[in-house]
Amino acid sequence: MNKSKKLDLVNSFFKYGSGFFIIPTIIELYKTQNAEGVSWIHVGFFSIWGVWNLYYFWNLNQKLSALANIFLILMNTTWLLMLLYYGW
Repeated sequence: MNKSKKLDLVNSFFKYGSGFFIIPTIIELYKTQNAEGVSWIHVGFFSIWGVWNLYYFWNLNQKLSALANIFLILMNTTWLLMLLYYGW
């Protein structure tokens, strides 16, 4: 495995990990249906950044990172939509 593929593999591991760390927050928000005190701004920023990263990783030919990033985008966007729904 060449260096680029190893870096892609490691980066995809962190992307998937990030997405999985968001899941407990999504579950808790669903249970409480209370988004008081949680700002949507950082979640919105990371959701938009994720869309950019999808384009970026794909063009760097880092397919594993791009695929892992789709999972992260889905988790961030789910959380963002729930924050907006329960926060307003």
